Amino acid sequence: MDTTEIQKLYQLYRTPDHIKKHCEKVALVAGEIAESIKRSGTCVDVDSVIHAGLLHDMLRVLDINADHYKALCDNASKEDIAVWNALKKQFVGMEHPYATYRLLMSWGEEKVASIVRKHQFESILSPEELPFTLEEKIMTYADKRVLHTKIVSLKERFEDGARRYHEGAEAQKIYNKYFELEKELFALLSFVPESLN
Repeated sequence: MDTTEIQKLYQLYRTPDHIKKHCEKVALVAGEIAESIKRSGTCVDVDSVIHAGLLHDMLRVLDINADHYKALCDNASKEDIAVWNALKKQFVGMEHPYATYRLLMSWGEEKVASIVRKHQFESILSPEELPFTLEEKIMTYADKRVLHTKIVSLKERFEDGARRYHEGAEAQKIYNKYFELEKELFALLSFVPESLN
């Protein structure tokens, strides 16, 4: 898989522009972290990390309803809506990480599929879904450092998340786990989290 193929997938699945831009920024952050870790002598599959970053939210539209989809996709055509409806039927009841995982597995992209599957916010507390490999940890962390298309601190990202989605004791446990993950990753790096920009 290469970036040209990924661009074709964005077109095929009608990934909205703002989601593509978010994925591109996550891939940039994940790639920077992975490259730096690799330069320090630790084995990491940089290409898989970058590809997972580019694909992690490709099917994010599965998590929204029809009205929200139309609002997100300015000038959505009948064809766009038909693709969205087909995706909703194909992956009925499935959230975007698992749907993308299934697609990637069906194309033989097992490593990228596994990385993508583990990026869901709550995965860090789940024994079955916990990001385990270095590549999974890098990509899920990079995703939490990008708010829309802006690189922010974990604190800023989680403050936004608390306002929009996640609050309470369970969310705080998740936030704490991501701060632990940040310490773990940056112990392998020669720069601090604030250096990412």
